[in-house]
Amino acid sequence: MASDSSIFATLGVPVTPLSEVTFLAGAGISYPPPTRLPTVASFVEQVVRHCGNRPEAFDAVARVMRGGARTSPRFEVLVEAIGQLGVDIASIGSLFDSPSPNPLHRYLARQCEDGAVLVTTNFDNCLERALCKDCARVVFRGGDLETFGPPTSAIVKPHGSNPIGARDHAGELVVSIRALSRTAKGFQFFPVWRSYLRSLFSGRVVVVVGYSGSDDFDITPVLLESQPRVLIWVDYAPGALPRRADLAVAGESVRHLCEKLPSIYMRGDIGIAAAASADSPPALAGGNSTLPRNSLTDWIQATFPSDAGRQELLCAVLRHYSLHDLTLSHTSPPLSAEAVLQRSTALYYRGLYSDACSTLELIGEYSPTTMQQCRTAYLLSSSRFYAGNITGARSASRRNLELAEQLRDIGEVQTALNHAGALAYSAGERDEARALYERVLSCQDDYPSLQAATMATWGIADIANAEGRVRDAIHGYNAALVLSHQLGSGQGVGWMSANLGEMLLRVRDFDGSGQYLADAEDLFEQLGVAAGFLYARACRAQLDYCRGDVPSANARLLRCLPLLAEHLESPAVSTVILLCYLLAKDTKDNYLLVEIRQAAANALREALQHTRAGEAAMRWSLCAQVLDEESGDSLELYQRCQALIVPPEEDVRTGKP
Repeated sequence: MASDSSIFATLGVPVTPLSEVTFLAGAGISYPPPTRLPTVASFVEQVVRHCGNRPEAFDAVARVMRGGARTSPRFEVLVEAIGQLGVDIASIGSLFDSPSPNPLHRYLARQCEDGAVLVTTNFDNCLERALCKDCARVVFRGGDLETFGPPTSAIVKPHGSNPIGARDHAGELVVSIRALSRTAKGFQFFPVWRSYLRSLFSGRVVVVVGYSGSDDFDITPVLLESQPRVLIWVDYAPGALPRRADLAVAGESVRHLCEKLPSIYMRGDIGIAAAASADSPPALAGGNSTLPRNSLTDWIQATFPSDAGRQELLCAVLRHYSLHDLTLSHTSPPLSAEAVLQRSTALYYRGLYSDACSTLELIGEYSPTTMQQCRTAYLLSSSRFYAGNITGARSASRRNLELAEQLRDIGEVQTALNHAGALAYSAGERDEARALYERVLSCQDDYPSLQAATMATWGIADIANAEGRVRDAIHGYNAALVLSHQLGSGQGVGWMSANLGEMLLRVRDFDGSGQYLADAEDLFEQLGVAAGFLYARACRAQLDYCRGDVPSANARLLRCLPLLAEHLESPAVSTVILLCYLLAKDTKDNYLLVEIRQAAANALREALQHTRAGEAAMRWSLCAQVLDEESGDSLELYQRCQALIVPPEEDVRTGKP
């Protein structure tokens, strides 16, 4: 190996020619001084502090970010939301650059000059600036490579790059969720890029530095397929040189990769070894060597100079972290059409559908753009549907699709098609719904959208569920769950977990069902999504009943009752009613049933007018009989209710994933 490779001896790595070594580097290499690029956390912190005039917004965002949720919102989704405010997304990428390489950049640059390949997901050009000799630079520019790049002495940037000079056209930044969707499934849409990356990992020593392993759209699938000779994963820990560590302390994504591949897991500060390397010159000193400390603040002030703009930016962050109550607080009053949309979205997620409709109907006073009108039609349709106005919902849905096609925005068209499919399914028009969902999936080759693919996959699984194709439904919900995890969508993960819990309950996999439903209930409680919380809790009460645990079923139903009046459109309502009836007959205690009859009977009769077709209609029919029954024991009604709540024994093996 080259003379400056003593760092490998420090790591305990066998001597390997640098021509057979690939470094995989992430954002962590650009945090140490003097580079000090902002992290996602520091970016969000400065945005909230600058735009919020009350401390509770920052405190709430900080709590969510520190919460360690298993499903964390992806930064790319936030960037795309900021882009919808009229911001050039490339300007956000430019914040993540510095003219000042640090010792680790310089050490890696020496390795590249001596034959190693550096694959980095970073947009910054610190590695290039640290070079003393020319090395190849292979950058994703939005299309496939014409030929393979070099196998040695190359800096490879599959997520694009900021420009390194006035003549550099740089490359398409994979900073938004739409751009990330294009590289999904290991660069499936770019076969030469895919093959080139595989060649840089396959059979080689791959050293991972400053990388979280969360790029399960593109980089990690290629890494898993490539089967490196050995994966040396160096996780950052301050104060000491890297040394071997117990994999149990690693993050979930890192553990997954290291367990799948021949690997050495280490923890420590590789920068200590890099700084001590004989061939690593000291970092440049002096105040002029770094970007100004307030460059992010300058960007916020220049890009969002008005009160209305700062309100929009703050609420984009609040929505990203599902802080809907704070959105309502900070949009009182709304200062722009965008703020009206943000406020209405918060009301929608809070289950206040009539209020959302009323707010959306005022947006014309704010001179909305065509895109804002398109998004308004979508949200108005959704709110009208849950408020019980099906005719109005379908009218707004048609307007949504018409505006999306007028804009020629394929992403918005897919969103509109998915929504129209959901409305068709709810009306019992399964063939029409299936055709709309399949149209969305057919767009993925030319215009991949993970959000759209998730919703269409979910919708097709719902159709399979309604048609009694249990195995297909479980497969579809699992696929949508994986996509939701990739998106960092807590709500998507919650709904898919709840659906899978209900499906596994149907096939009597009670342990699997219980785990999914518990996860869903925890997520919905954390996110404050009352409709999902009700659904998961009602399914758990059904699970308790099927297991013969009547006291637990009774206790869960008691906790469901306060949620019913706000969510009468939810399929969970019928589960609660039927279970209350069964428990009343089993325990001779009518308390829960009386509570439902007194509090919800009249409203439920209105809900019967716009229920989903199929099994749901049968459930509602039984619910009507339960609510109207005044006299004693009706064995036939009891047996029909029980048949919908307790899965038959013969279904045990029909739907296992």
